[in-house]
Amino acid sequence: MLRLQILGNLGQDAEIKHFDKDSRVINFSVAHTERYKKGDQMIENTHWVRCRLWNRNEKLAEHLKKGKTVFVEGMPIPNPYIDKNGEAQAQIELNVSRLDFV
Repeated sequence: MLRLQILGNLGQDAEIKHFDKDSRVINFSVAHTERYKKGDQMIENTHWVRCRLWNRNEKLAEHLKKGKTVFVEGMPIPNPYIDKNGEAQAQIELNVSRLDFV
């Protein structure tokens, strides 16, 4: 079983997308900033993860606002792409199975 857990802050307000009467997804992104010291310099590296929450109550999206701290857990999905410079990149997407407000 492959699971990813993230504790971080929402990068923007959640958006809801409807597919039909009973199918919808709440999309949001979570940022986790890793901080460490390298010599005398403090290094910060922020990792962004796109999150998808399927078929949950839409009212939940009202609470998923930019800057809010959340804990999310779910199945990570790599999304490879070519950036504008022609270089291979990868974005992590997460199908969320657990969401907790911190």
